Amino acid sequence: MAYAWQRVPAHNAFEAARKQPISYDSWVLALFEDPDRPSAAQPKTTAWFADPEEALCFLEERLMPLWYAPSEAAGRAEVVAHLAKLRAVRKLKLRDIESWRKDFNTLTRAKGQILWLGTFDDMHRGESSADELAQDLEFWLEENGVEPQMLSLDEPRHHKLVVDFLVQIGA
Repeated sequence: MAYAWQRVPAHNAFEAARKQPISYDSWVLALFEDPDRPSAAQPKTTAWFADPEEALCFLEERLMPLWYAPSEAAGRAEVVAHLAKLRAVRKLKLRDIESWRKDFNTLTRAKGQILWLGTFDDMHRGESSADELAQDLEFWLEENGVEPQMLSLDEPRHHKLVVDFLVQIGA
């Protein structure tokens, strides 16, 4: 299967990944750069995918080449091996993903950090590391006249608000 982001240059990959509709089952990837500053104090980059495999392919095929120069092949191989560990898990549990994410961030410390990798539903509910994102989303929805508990991604206006939120937190 060819994903939309596989047909575009690396610098446009996030925009291509953002083209698909988002649902509660969509997998959201939120990244930031500097592990020495609070994530709330810096821009984030987000994209969403139909499933975890798409997100992991995106990390491996698009981000790793951007984060690791050809001369850093050993570091890149270590991170790719860590991606394979998550791929090998048969049933993804939130605590396992969180543990994997923390180890990933340790490996990629100087390159980039994952703030959140998981379903939109878990992010929306503020599970684990998504607490900051959930609070920001709740504020965004309220500012735009939508009660967070009334959010329906089937409602076009609500869907657009969520997409706008995910895109704008990187601004």
